[in-house]
Amino acid sequence: MFFKKLYEYWTGQSLYNQMLKEFLHMLDLCAGMFELMHDFFTGMKKPLLCKTKIFQDDKEVNRTERKIRKQIMEHLAVNPEEDLPACLILMSVVKDAERIGDFCKNMWEAIHYYDRPIADDLPPDYFNFLDAMTNDLSDIFRLTRTAFENSDSSIADDAVQEALEVSIRCDSTIEDLFESDLPTRQAVAMTLFMRYMKRIASHLGNISSTVILPLHKIDFPERPRVKGTQLTADELEESPPASCEAPPEKPEE
Repeated sequence: MFFKKLYEYWTGQSLYNQMLKEFLHMLDLCAGMFELMHDFFTGMKKPLLCKTKIFQDDKEVNRTERKIRKQIMEHLAVNPEEDLPACLILMSVVKDAERIGDFCKNMWEAIHYYDRPIADDLPPDYFNFLDAMTNDLSDIFRLTRTAFENSDSSIADDAVQEALEVSIRCDSTIEDLFESDLPTRQAVAMTLFMRYMKRIASHLGNISSTVILPLHKIDFPERPRVKGTQLTADELEESPPASCEAPPEKPEE
């Protein structure tokens, strides 16, 4: 498999091994930000502690992204025809990780603006659903990191499918909110949470897709399938791509 060969190459090269570790550090920071945000809205952590840690970690994610990009550009400047696929993959996944950090921070801001304990204010059905979604996303964080670190295509496929399923549930919930009788404050909050969670899931799915898809198809994983089934060679090469976020329809000419 293409990524498997790249992974074996990376781990044997000091520069790429270093950048791989730095990228995994970015994922760990993002996962920690997400867990802290979850602890905040469930009332387990104090707002000031969460704000300080989340904003510090987001800055560290941004610094690490810039560091990796600089290393890639310096490497390509000296070796313009060497390791280009590996460099393209790294450039792609570090941007996904940086966006995940931004959306974790956006979720914290939405919770902060809500200005009252969400666990006590949201109707139980909505809060329990939100809590379950955050647990699902925490699992996708874990799967994504494990898949990328170990070049495990089976785990990557699970991560991609779970990310797509979360995205679908977020869209469905937003659609239902248009018909709900929730007060404005609660409806706006739930809509923002679902939108941010969908984007986090999408970027995690993009990262995992690098393990199982050819370079030209990363960020465009297949639609959800029956649990446990794997991508076939025909699916990889012939099926139309479907991104975690549906592409806009082209206007009729």
